[in-house]
Amino acid sequence: KLVAIERAYWDPADISPYFEIPPATITAMMERIAATYTQLGRTDEARRVDARLQQFTERVVHNRSANPAWRTAYAAAVVTFGDHRGANSDDAGKAAALEQAGHIYEDVCLATPPEQTRAVNDLRASACLRFANMTLARAAQQKEAQQHVDTAPLQRARIVLEAAIAAFPNNNSVQTRAPRLRDQIDRTVEAANTPVTASAARD
Repeated sequence: KLVAIERAYWDPADISPYFEIPPATITAMMERIAATYTQLGRTDEARRVDARLQQFTERVVHNRSANPAWRTAYAAAVVTFGDHRGANSDDAGKAAALEQAGHIYEDVCLATPPEQTRAVNDLRASACLRFANMTLARAAQQKEAQQHVDTAPLQRARIVLEAAIAAFPNNNSVQTRAPRLRDQIDRTVEAANTPVTASAARD
């Protein structure tokens, strides 16, 4: 029965970018199905569902024909999915979700064709800020796990923020938040590149 339910949900999921089915419906159901497989001791099936959801998310990253508003909503659903994984001690699952959500936000920010409508421009501007937030969240997770903080995505986020500041001069949210995020990125990169001395390690 569970397999039948899974199959029934994948068909709507596959066409969801075009029919704009609420993204949370997809991610929440697949998360629940994977958890149920795990509870039944069918861990291979659970991993298969997770892998297929990740593949679907990657398609959303590159699907520029989908409504950017829907893609943004899907990215938010992926962040929620990652938070659930983190709460269940699945740090790798959370990291992957943050990375994928960040890719979607970045693409919406940079690749959405500019239009003379405030709604589209506000959507693009918001995606730029969310991309930076996702990048900082990923770096914070790496630091908390005592892992090497990858500064390349942070530098990329800084470039995107600079572009957003120039592209949206009349967007108050960008003009106030982007400089703060840029400064936070600079501090994070500086801390990541600062060697840890013996005295600092003891402290």
